[in-house]
Amino acid sequence: MSSTLKGTLGFLAPELHGFVKAGNELSPRSAQAADMWSLGETAFRMLTGEPTFKTMGLLADYVQMPDRFPSNALLARGVRSEGCDFIKRVMTPTSGERLTAKDALLHDWMEPDTSPGLGPSSTVFERYEEFCVQQLISCSDLA
Repeated sequence: MSSTLKGTLGFLAPELHGFVKAGNELSPRSAQAADMWSLGETAFRMLTGEPTFKTMGLLADYVQMPDRFPSNALLARGVRSEGCDFIKRVMTPTSGERLTAKDALLHDWMEPDTSPGLGPSSTVFERYEEFCVQQLISCSDLA
């Protein structure tokens, strides 16, 4: 096994940086927990256009004080409280407390909602359209 940390900063869970005890790194649960962190980072970046933690220091602070998750960036972009809760729960600093993939699929934010603009997919597509406009690209040209 390699002792070199490999991955993209921000997408690596705190236990991979050594900020928290990882537990049994060989168990499928530990690997899935790290993947769930990456899912949260991906969702946060898709919804806000920025990383969840801009520096390693901010990530280290979050690990010490998990109640200080940067939900304001999500709320400022119209993400509902359920979406903020979902991302925060897949990015919980302690791997054993993160949502599993099964639990994530059962989260309220993942429930289909027929109201326009309320579910995760509608918010993501709105951000995608904003991105396309900012890049002066027609979204239909990319499809």
